[in-house]
Amino acid sequence: MLIKNAELTWLESGLPFSRQFNDVYHSQEGALAESNHVFLNGNSLEQRWLRQGSKTSKFIIAELGFGTGLNFLLTWQLWNNVSPRPSHLHYLAFEKHPIDHQSLTKMLSRWSSLSALSGCLLKLYPDHSAGLHRLVLDKTLTLDLYYGDACTQLSGRHVTDTTKVDAWFLDGFSPKLNPQMWRPELIRQIALNSKPGTSLSSYSVAGSVRSALGECGFEITKNRGFGSKRHMLIASFSGNPTAQPELHLADYQRPPWFHLPLYNIEAKRAIVIGAGLAGCSTAYSLACRGWHVQIIERHDEPASGSSGNKQSALQCRLQKTESPDHSFYLHAYLFAARHYGQLSLEHDFSWKSCGVLQLPQATNKKTALQFSHLEKNYPAQILQEIDAQSATAITGVNLEQGGWWLPQGGWLDPGLLCRAYLAHPGIELRLSTPIEQLERSSNYWEVHSEEGGVFTAEVVVIANNYCAGEFAQSAGLPLVPVRGQASHVPSTARSKSIKTVICGERTIFPAYNQSHMLAASYIANDENTEIRAAENSSNLLGVEHLFTDPEQIGSSISHARASTRASSIDHRPIVGMVPDVKQMHVDYAQLARNAKSSVTSSGAYLPDLYISTAHGSCGLASCPISGEYLASLINQDSVPLNQELMDHIGPARFIIRDLKKQRTA
Repeated sequence: MLIKNAELTWLESGLPFSRQFNDVYHSQEGALAESNHVFLNGNSLEQRWLRQGSKTSKFIIAELGFGTGLNFLLTWQLWNNVSPRPSHLHYLAFEKHPIDHQSLTKMLSRWSSLSALSGCLLKLYPDHSAGLHRLVLDKTLTLDLYYGDACTQLSGRHVTDTTKVDAWFLDGFSPKLNPQMWRPELIRQIALNSKPGTSLSSYSVAGSVRSALGECGFEITKNRGFGSKRHMLIASFSGNPTAQPELHLADYQRPPWFHLPLYNIEAKRAIVIGAGLAGCSTAYSLACRGWHVQIIERHDEPASGSSGNKQSALQCRLQKTESPDHSFYLHAYLFAARHYGQLSLEHDFSWKSCGVLQLPQATNKKTALQFSHLEKNYPAQILQEIDAQSATAITGVNLEQGGWWLPQGGWLDPGLLCRAYLAHPGIELRLSTPIEQLERSSNYWEVHSEEGGVFTAEVVVIANNYCAGEFAQSAGLPLVPVRGQASHVPSTARSKSIKTVICGERTIFPAYNQSHMLAASYIANDENTEIRAAENSSNLLGVEHLFTDPEQIGSSISHARASTRASSIDHRPIVGMVPDVKQMHVDYAQLARNAKSSVTSSGAYLPDLYISTAHGSCGLASCPISGEYLASLINQDSVPLNQELMDHIGPARFIIRDLKKQRTA
């Protein structure tokens, strides 16, 4: 997941110069004017937005070569000044070598007219880690930054008829200096992500570029170029290719059973079952898209189950090798850190971006992790190895050993976070209402309570922790209930010096409401929530040996809380569209006879029924990205995960696994 940043030097004129591609980043004749001429005017953005007005729900722009972000910032500026316009702008930007944060700050300082927007971008801008980074910049604008090879990133994108691009900016370094950015298989991916009428513009009119675009179905026109350049290129996608250039084979070949159907939604009404972190974060992401969401909770308060502890830590679940697990948890963690930082500007849920110190014994793995493995996958912005002296300076207490420092981590109050989500005017909360069953009517779902009430909505999301398996539609999911007991010790003048979250055999949090939380025991297949003295003792023992001072924290437990959270048998979240288990068993029966059988039929899924559960002890990191993913999927927007990660956490994975291992009846 490590990527190489842009290698820069600065010319005497003050222009940034790429040592990798031996060229300047923008025109010496006027960067803003050139960007406006070639890309904004070249794609007729203002005229199209005015013409479409509010009749269009979204507009998607994709840029190859994000560079300084200038094209994006000018597009954002124009977007803010146009009315009427579509309701949402989604900007997809692809960059192999992102500019480091310090250099980008220097570059953007040149353009004072963009300073306010530049400041907003720089607060969230990541300059590290391959993959898809989602930045929700305001209620009407989303920026997806794809870092890595553009062809690989595009081929892994989840594309539907509703998420194809409206306008392309081709702004990589010239075909002569950077031929990879203009190769035919990448142009083919551009075509696959386009629809009839999609526009495209570029400063380059190279013959190879025009030929590749024409073969893929683009109609080419030469227009007057900017400044001393005689021509620029504009194009429109006709959908009628004259040839089929070689298609870049994606690193991940998606199996047919993960292909999701697209359903027509008549009204933006959803029911979410469960008012914990998974349910509330999903409801919030839907409400931000204009949905009316009813959350139905069986208890008399939100966050009454595993989301009800007073403190929870945001940290990255570390992996020693590159894998889908590594990619999912890294980007979940980064998205959550940005999300909590933004949300805390409007709501108080005690978000403390204080960092997290993770000690080697905290990983709970059979084979101990080594930093020599981790540093190959995590840049210093994510993870740093520190010795005991540095750990003491950072945490504020004398520690026996050093560990791994996660500077973007922190902690918050999950109950207050759920209430912050619930404050959205598009969300209605119904408490003390256990749900008994779900039934599908013609084009909506009926949700039946144990008391006989019936609630209806076009979409239902199951997010009620380990109880998600109680419904017939999700009964086969291999959920594992896990008991956890958190203990509290009163804070003292000495213990209040703890400044960060410290994770060892147990986790200790900074003082909050005059106590420190010690978390937590972990007992699989135990749903009992009675308080156990033995677990209080093990929690206390698990943190006492971290400190050189045996009296760093008190030894008396003031109170404790036990709850049950859900995990899965493969320790991944279960998030996505709920499969039609019976139909999939029919469609893929031959896999039980031969696991390597070739099957072509797409997966069968229950219409408009989704699930988010099994977040385990990582829910504070995984729930926001999961909620954003489900809301994007439901609203038929571009999703914040690539196809491989969607399938990695999708519930259908268990059906195929069991068929291949002949575990079905």
